[in-house]
Amino acid sequence: MRNNKPRFWTMKNGVLSLGVTTFLALASCGGNSKNMEKGTPIAFSKTAIQAMQANKEEHEGKRYSVEGYLSYSAGFTVYTNRPQTVTIKQALNSSDYQNDIAISMPWEKDGKNSVYLPENPDNAEPVFYDNEGKPLTQKDKVMVSFSIDNTDAFPTNIRLDKAR
Repeated sequence: MRNNKPRFWTMKNGVLSLGVTTFLALASCGGNSKNMEKGTPIAFSKTAIQAMQANKEEHEGKRYSVEGYLSYSAGFTVYTNRPQTVTIKQALNSSDYQNDIAISMPWEKDGKNSVYLPENPDNAEPVFYDNEGKPLTQKDKVMVSFSIDNTDAFPTNIRLDKAR
């Protein structure tokens, strides 16, 4: 008796066809690429970001960007399976913590748009990875693109690009 259920793939002459090809093409596209587009530049302002977060419905799905310097200081315990809180400073050696903008980034070594702290805690300098996976330091000026999301406390869907 022949099974008339549709098959996701077929094998003919040792070649998988159609279904698997379609699946691989879709999988290689990754997530929504709009989430990682560069954002519309806005003035560096913690107050403006807080206002956007207070009115998430108006800003949801839109991309914005600011330029600044990234800073990350892990506590005594780093939970690598959670997003990390990274701050954006307007000036390289700014001690004005009142205006820092907090963002949420994934923890991943050699990743893209991520942060990583090497295991040697004595000389540990955080490494940030841009949208192409190139390493950046806290001294590199970057353009940080982000989204405002209804579910997150901080701007998310971070894209890092070295500022020109």
